[in-house]
Amino acid sequence: MTPVMKPTDVPGYWEAVEREQVARDTAFLCVSRQIHGFTVRPVTLRSYGELRLASSPFLPPFRTPEAEDVVLFLWRCSPDFTRQRTGMAWRRFKKQCQAFMPPVEPLFKTAKAMRKFDERSFDALVILAKLTTDLRKFVEDQMLDKPQGGGTSGMPDFCSDLASIVDRLAGNYGWKEEDILDLPLARVFQYVKCCRVTDYIQNVRGGLKDNFPVMLNQSDKVIADYMADLNKEKRN
Repeated sequence: MTPVMKPTDVPGYWEAVEREQVARDTAFLCVSRQIHGFTVRPVTLRSYGELRLASSPFLPPFRTPEAEDVVLFLWRCSPDFTRQRTGMAWRRFKKQCQAFMPPVEPLFKTAKAMRKFDERSFDALVILAKLTTDLRKFVEDQMLDKPQGGGTSGMPDFCSDLASIVDRLAGNYGWKEEDILDLPLARVFQYVKCCRVTDYIQNVRGGLKDNFPVMLNQSDKVIADYMADLNKEKRN
């Protein structure tokens, strides 16, 4: 591997930067996405909190999702979402989910019946795996600018991080709580970054000593991984 002289020479760096730019701009279009036939709306601060309380495996700490976990996530992000799982939209959604749900074993386990059962089980697993992969990429875009750190100081939290975000945006922009909770998560995190920069500028103008806030991009990880591989080769 040949050493690079500047970050922009790192393989894959520009592609990562472009992906970040597209994800950030798309957040302001409020467009839904089609993921394997399912319409998925952007994750909002409110739905993020609800999914986190439900221990969704698509949010940190990540884990391998079951079919029911995928149903929960897709329904919460569906444009047809209601808290009462009733009505035509819910029944239509559940029918669509049957494509990746484990089939019921046949009552009479004949060779033909079991062969069909195995085929349906395999097809369901393939669809579930594809959905899981694409939903993880979707969530990664939503959380691109999530504040780094938190929970590492050993000190207890005195409020929810959601409350902290609402307080920050309400204080800086004068927005109402309900409006902030329904903002797309990808926009919320960008606004929080902007608030940190604004604080820095105001402190400097006010004569206070302050350091520019440290904010990392996921594209920085491309550089870090490249340098780690480079150092590993040198040691070997």
